[in-house]
Amino acid sequence: MKLQIKSSLNPAIVRGKYNDTIVAGTIFEVNGQPWKHHYLQLKGRITFDQIEWLNGITIQKKDQLKEWKVKSSKAGKFYTIRETPHGKLTCDCPGFHYRRNCRHTDEVKNGAV
Repeated sequence: MKLQIKSSLNPAIVRGKYNDTIVAGTIFEVNGQPWKHHYLQLKGRITFDQIEWLNGITIQKKDQLKEWKVKSSKAGKFYTIRETPHGKLTCDCPGFHYRRNCRHTDEVKNGAV
C-alpha cells in the first residue's frame, strides 16, 4: 500500500543521513488525516514509487474570493479584509502585518460584518 499525500503541490523527498523527509505544499494530508506541518519525517528511506500524490485540493479562483470593508477605530477610515485562495483572511491594517491577526479579521470570522 502506498503512502497517500494530499497537497496543493507535488511532494518532494529530502534525503537525510539516516532518515528521509517528505515536503509537500501548503495544504497537507497523509493517508486522509490532516497534518499540521508541511513536512513528514520518516524513518529509513522512501522512493516516489511508494508515494501516491493526490492533487484533490481545490483552490478558489481569484474572482471567487470574498472581500469585506471593516470600519477602523479612527473616524472615517476603513480596512480591507480579503480571503486568500486557501481560505485564510488577510487585512491591510498595521496590526495584521505585525501579528498576522487583528480584530478586523476576527469580526469577519465571527460574522459581525
